[in-house]
Parts: sequence; C-alpha cells; structure tokens
Amino acid sequence: MPAFRTKAAFALAVCLLLSFGAQAQDVAPKDARTAGSVPAASTVGAVVPGKTGKTATAETKTDTKTAGKQTADKPPAALTPPAGRPVAIAKPVESSALHNINPNSVGLLGDAQGGLGAGMWKGSSAALVERLLPGLDLPTASPALNNLARRFLLTAADVPKGATGKPGLTSLRVEKLVALGDAGDAWKLARMATPGLIEDGVMRHAADAALLSGEARNVCAQLPPLIQNHNSPAWQEPLIVCQLRAGDAKAAQLGLDVLHAQDLHDDLFYTLAERNVIGGNKFPPGQLTPIEPLNLALLLLMKQPLPGEVYARPGAALIPALLQAKARVDDMRLALAERAAARGLITAAQLEDAYRAAVFTPDQLKAPLTAPENGARLRALLYQAALAEKDPQQRLAEAVKFLDSADSALLSGAGGQVPAAMAGTIAPDAADAVFAAPLAEMYLFAGQPQAALPWMVAAQKATAPTPENAALMQKIWPLAVLSGVVSDSDYAQGFDPWLAAMLKDAGREQRGKIGKVLLLLDAAGFAVPDDAWAQVIDAGHAERRGILPDPLLLTRLRAAGAAGKRGEAVLLSLALAGKGREKTRRRKRLTNVL
Repeated sequence: MPAFRTKAAFALAVCLLLSFGAQAQDVAPKDARTAGSVPAASTVGAVVPGKTGKTATAETKTDTKTAGKQTADKPPAALTPPAGRPVAIAKPVESSALHNINPNSVGLLGDAQGGLGAGMWKGSSAALVERLLPGLDLPTASPALNNLARRFLLTAADVPKGATGKPGLTSLRVEKLVALGDAGDAWKLARMATPGLIEDGVMRHAADAALLSGEARNVCAQLPPLIQNHNSPAWQEPLIVCQLRAGDAKAAQLGLDVLHAQDLHDDLFYTLAERNVIGGNKFPPGQLTPIEPLNLALLLLMKQPLPGEVYARPGAALIPALLQAKARVDDMRLALAERAAARGLITAAQLEDAYRAAVFTPDQLKAPLTAPENGARLRALLYQAALAEKDPQQRLAEAVKFLDSADSALLSGAGGQVPAAMAGTIAPDAADAVFAAPLAEMYLFAGQPQAALPWMVAAQKATAPTPENAALMQKIWPLAVLSGVVSDSDYAQGFDPWLAAMLKDAGREQRGKIGKVLLLLDAAGFAVPDDAWAQVIDAGHAERRGILPDPLLLTRLRAAGAAGKRGEAVLLSLALAGKGREKTRRRKRLTNVL
C-alpha cells in the first residue's frame, strides 16, 4: 500500500484551508491529567519585591537556593502527533551545529524529540519573522496545525540572521504557547531562557497559567527568587495561591495585607482569597467571567462544584483544570471537552476521562441505545456502557451509535479515537456485515488503517449493501486514500466514481467541501485531474471571497516551501489560518448587527 506522501512544501499547510470559516472555540492544553491537581508548596512568607533575601514574616521555611534552581534541564518527552493525524514534513529534518548561540535559540524539542530542526530558520527573513510571529492567532481551527504550532514554538533552533530581538523571540514563543494552552511547556521554556530575556508581563502570565498545569509545584518553588527580581507587587498573587494550596492561610493573609498596602486593585481575587478560601464562604461572587487563571485556582481550592458560566469560553490554559473539576451543570463540562477535542488540543484519553466522570443511573447504563439523552451526554453514556459491556455485539452497536451521533469536527480531532477504544479490535464476521462500513470509518478516524482495511473489503464484497452503507463508503474513500490503504491502481479507478457521487445534486457549500478534499489529495501527491478542479471552483461566490487566504502570504508560503524554509513555511501557515478566522469572526459580527 502506498505510504502517506507529500509535495515539496508541508502538506499540512493545506489544512489551514479547512479552518477557514470555522468559528473560534474554546481550546485546551495537550495534557490535562495533572492539571487539576493541587500540589503541595513550601510554606513561604510574603516576599517583598526588590528586597533581596527579605520576607515579611519570620515564618519563612523556603530554601531559596533550592527554590531558585531551574527544573527544566531534563529533555521533555517527544510531542507526538495524535494518532491518525500525522504531521507530514516534506523533507527529512536537517540538523546542524548552532554557532555563536543566541539566547533566543533555547527550546524543549530537538531533532530526536520531534522538533523541526536546528536550522529551521535558515535563509528566512528576520524582518518577516518579527512581523508575523507577534500576530499569530492561536489556537487555529485545525487540529493538525495546532499540533504543528506546538512543535514549531518548542523547537530549539538558531534565530534568523539579522533578528533585532525586539520583542524577544523566546518571549513571544512563551506567550504563544500559553495562548495555545501549553502552559506547562511555556513555563519550562521561560525558565530555560536567560534571566531578563522574558518580558515581565509574559513571565507573570506564564507563571499564573502554569499553576493550573503539572508544573504547579515547580512554579511555587521558583516564585520567591523571581519576586525578588521583579518590582511589581502583583507577583504576590501567585505566591498567595501557592501558600493557600500549602494550607498556610497565615502567610497568605500577610501577602494579601501587603497587596492592600500597595493599593493593588483586584477585587475578585481578594474576595475569593479572603472571603471564600480563608473565610470558608462556600458561595463565590456572582460575576466570575472572564475567568483568570489565579481566580480559577482559588475557586478549585473551595472544593465546590463550579458554576456553568466558567465553562462557556475559558482561556486555553484553564480548560484542563475545568475538565477535571466538578461542575454544577455537567452538560457544559462535557460540551467544553468535546469542543477542545475537536480542535485536537486534548488527547482521546483526556476526553475519555471527561466522559467517565459524567454521572448516570444504573438503569440508564443498562439501556444506552434507547436512552433519551443526546449530544455530548449521550456519547458519555455510550462510552461508559461500552466499558462495562461484555457482549461484543452490544459494544459494536454502542460504538456505531457514538459514531453516528458525532459530527465530523469531533471525529477528526481526538474524538475519533474514542469509538475504536469502545469497540476494541474486532475481525470481520458475517454477523457484523451491517456494521462493515461504519466500522471501517471508525478505525480510519482512530488512525488504525490496518484495522479498517478488512472492514472496507467486507463492505465492498457485501452482496446487498444498504444505500446508507454504500453512501458511507463513498464518503470515507478520501480518508482511506490518505490513510494509505488504497493502492495507486485503486485510486485511479476510484477517483471518478467518488467525485461523481459527491457532485450529484451538490450545491455551493458541498462543492466547497469537495474542493478542500481535492486540495488535500493534491498536497499528498495524488493526481487530481484538471476537470475535477473546474467542477468545484466557484470564484464568483461572495461569501467564499470573504474567507480566501491572503494572496501575499500564500505566495510567500509557496516560495518558502519550494526553498525548504521550514520555520518560515510553518509560520506563514499559522498566519494564514489566523487571517481566515479573523475574517470569519468579523463577518459574523456584521451579520449579527444587520
């Protein structure tokens, strides 16, 4: 079978076209398993900014020698693309020595860990990088591009020649990683940087966000020496959160008194810390949104179900903790988990954790296929029932219903792996012929093409396929091609029937979707006839003109791909994705006004 193939530029650059027209949604960091934990912290006093070695209490127990030690020296585990959505790279990553190492060259990913190569900026314009990187709108609507953005921002690479360092490349990378929801790695990268290289506001933002990640313990240990080197009294706030997590209310209250004396206005933080956490009041203030990381950290210390409003549109770095917390309205937590999974910014395991935490009665779990539930709650019910089900046929039915109830966005993200986990690996059987096409689709979405292949064969050999199964096989044919289970000869024979079936009675919107599929096939190296393009192009449609990519950036992207400028190609792809989202949001707002 043919391997997944690409042209000279990144095939994933084409994925940005799939993001145009998608609405900006809530996103989450990649690892939420430890984000909601409450790590212990050393009992510390209120450190007064600018007073080296001094604290405002005699009860300080922190060893500042240990607290100031960086903890990001160990190389991180590789950032592996989610199964089924490989990050295609046109050429092998080139590696070379970094001469005259620039402090902005630090990173967490080398070649062996999935980085884009030490020379990814070779030949690129520093002015272009410094112009585009600050304006990146992350996360994008594409799961593949979000994964690529992480690797791009974490790669250890020499900086472009001629870079001014204003704003600092590493500071920008830390800021964008937090926006992408990768707060833990953002903090590690910030601590690797030369002192003073990260802007104070960016460092503080990274520290706040990292307190909701697996790096919370390290943040608490490193805060005292950081505070001594910063003049802003606002650095007391994350320290107070650490003290409250450690159960030291006396030190936290001292820190709050320092903030009051400094006339720092943050009423919601004060209320949550003093009235709710220290005072024990179980009812939070009425207005919590937009929710900030430290305020969420304090809400979690209250150990009360969170109000539904905080699940509506939280920042990326907050979502892992929100998914692990108990919500007053569980449907909103589940909806947030699925929105995050659809963007590919949480793993299938994290989505399964969210499903597993939903509460159902024993009667509901006994009859999930006839339950009146719908949406995310139905999928959570089906998932839990499948875990407990011993009958393979029943598990199959539950997995297929999950598949039928989910939209393509969820299945294209981390959610596509869940039905396969529910069903397990099942060999074709005559009794399961009715499930052949859905199971082929299920395994393809789960990134298991070899498991999908026998079911595709079974569906094709069915003596009397249902119209639904025949239509489904046509629909998933491009996915099978891109997954590498369709041979070259079968591709040549199958293209025309697939295109004819898809174009039958197709309107503008459907032709647009077919055009995006053709772009992916073309980018993967499969031949797309000229007359196929002619049948899907609709240059006169006004709405489509509003979401076309910036031609200047697109031209630069093609040039960067042809010249092998890896970092520039990724940066331009991300910039193009952001442009598409910006235009879409603007058009929606105007529509609402009119």
